[in-house]
Amino acid sequence: MEREIDDYGKRLNLDRNLDIVDISDVNAGHMMYQKSRVQLANGDLFFVKTSDSSLLTDEIEASKMWQYLIKEQFAYDILDRNGFTHIPKVELDNRSLVMEYLSNDKGWYWSAPDKDINKYVSDVLSALGELENLPISEELDQVESLTSTQKLFKRGWQNVDDLKIIKILNRSDDFEIQLKDHIFSGIEYIDIVINDIEFREALIKNIDRYIKLPTKNVGHFDARQANIGWHPVYGVKIIDWSWVSRGPAKSDSTMFLIDLHKSGVDVSEYLDTHFDVNHANLLVGYWLSRCAEPSFNNLDNVRFHQYASAVSAGSLLTKQGS
Repeated sequence: MEREIDDYGKRLNLDRNLDIVDISDVNAGHMMYQKSRVQLANGDLFFVKTSDSSLLTDEIEASKMWQYLIKEQFAYDILDRNGFTHIPKVELDNRSLVMEYLSNDKGWYWSAPDKDINKYVSDVLSALGELENLPISEELDQVESLTSTQKLFKRGWQNVDDLKIIKILNRSDDFEIQLKDHIFSGIEYIDIVINDIEFREALIKNIDRYIKLPTKNVGHFDARQANIGWHPVYGVKIIDWSWVSRGPAKSDSTMFLIDLHKSGVDVSEYLDTHFDVNHANLLVGYWLSRCAEPSFNNLDNVRFHQYASAVSAGSLLTKQGS
């Protein structure tokens, strides 16, 4: 949706001498940022993500959104300094993260392509592998005390009590009829982890041990297709780095394969090498817990996709004999 070059555009232009000719709203992502496509007179395009406190009534949450942007800019800086090429050009300016616009009409895919799927998957897994081995874990530890695996556990399985289970079951009744056939086998796994108390308690103990294992590996921790741009010639660019953290190997590749499987891509050939059962089970708890939370603006789309992601993970865990 196009809109006038209003105060928002003037704020973006502050001290930059940009000749902005168009600003369009972009509907992307789950976080409550103001997101825009900005076009300059010379034809250059930028994607702009702005921390706007007016979008949130909770002052604490509004502050967190700004902190996430600061962390994300820090991540881009440290990744660039360490030679990680799979990121767009980015700068933080006037409470906004401004990055080059990698558009579909210029050949960039933001989901698995119909053609060249094997090259797409291979390129993404290779980029995630490069990230995993970057020597930056100690610098990341200085930014945030909790690792992303600890946050996933805290917001996930540690938050799944009897009341939360009732809410999950209520949501699942509505969501199951919307699931695609290729992941439906994951329902049985979800039923077990929800209803079998002994199985769930043993699973949680195992995950607790998993997240406490020492590691210097690095992960993005939101490695979904929507956060990964791919071009047949220029390769992979990864965005949305607010979850970046030290963490176990195969964390990102596991999440990526779950997301691909959910969208209908056959990932069977990659499971033995790139799929970690412990991380998949960690994500199941996080997604189940989140899907039971209230929906934004009474829209259930985000909650449905969280539930579908848990079922997709359950489907792959079933294939792996977990």
